[in-house]
Amino acid sequence: MSEETEEGAIATVRYFIDALNFAYATTDTKHVRTLFDQSCEFCKPLVENIDDAKSEGNKFENYELQIDEILKSGSMDSELFAVAANVSQQPITVLTAAGEVVRTSDPVTGHRSMFALQYRDGSWMVREISR
Repeated sequence: MSEETEEGAIATVRYFIDALNFAYATTDTKHVRTLFDQSCEFCKPLVENIDDAKSEGNKFENYELQIDEILKSGSMDSELFAVAANVSQQPITVLTAAGEVVRTSDPVTGHRSMFALQYRDGSWMVREISR
């Protein structure tokens, strides 16, 4: 992740997914917030959703986002590097503190996502994710 290489960028995407899974499992978004730029319009609502659930006393069950396949990667411009991946997600169930189901999402399989990354201050950072 700290290497300014294609491998480092791909490792960052994988690590970001792991950190997001951890955030959903624990409702603790502190670490995952350090992995994306605050300009990331896709990232901010994800962590805000987790923070909102936590403040309401809710939790997530069965959340698992996974990368099925890295499709391609390469420079987008002089600042950004792109990693395209097929991503899947298990159905997410939101539960109250009492264990009552608030809502359940549908699973997502093989969805193509594009991660735009920027290398700065010695590490990669997610700048944007598009679907």
